[in-house]
Amino acid sequence: MRVKWLTIAVFAAVLSLSGCSGEVVEPQQSFSSAQERLYQDAFEVYSQFFELDYALEQLGGAETLPDEIKQYVMGPELESITQALYNGWQLGLHYTGENSDVIDSWQRISDPEQGSGAFLRIAVCRHHESTDLLDAEGAVRIAANTRIVLAEVSFARDSDGSIKVYDVATEKVESCPF
Repeated sequence: MRVKWLTIAVFAAVLSLSGCSGEVVEPQQSFSSAQERLYQDAFEVYSQFFELDYALEQLGGAETLPDEIKQYVMGPELESITQALYNGWQLGLHYTGENSDVIDSWQRISDPEQGSGAFLRIAVCRHHESTDLLDAEGAVRIAANTRIVLAEVSFARDSDGSIKVYDVATEKVESCPF
């Protein structure tokens, strides 16, 4: 019994340090254990990508994308974040204080459209709280806000077979739909 509680405590500590609540909403459809593992692997890739991307945003962007983040992203999303982070760096964007962007929950969603370049998708709900985002001259670019963000994340396989974030579409929602 002691080992079980220790395992639960360690798991909870790891989740709290990673910023993830650990809540996983199970879909109605059942999947094989191989499919389950594939979706779990995809979520873990997104979590790592999200953590690195968020850290770069907090720094105000980047002149060049660090190699570390490229192990988690490819395709349209790689192009998108490269440009967004460069634009932030070029404008001297910076936050006035600490921000929070936490993954609340995730679930599997329908397969991507044929020919899209992706092979599976998940939906992720995030709770985002930010301070003012200022440019180099101190003008407010985005006012402090709190919002729920729904991200639909598509994944593709790289030439080495690894799963990578391929495309991310986000929208502000009133509440998480799952």
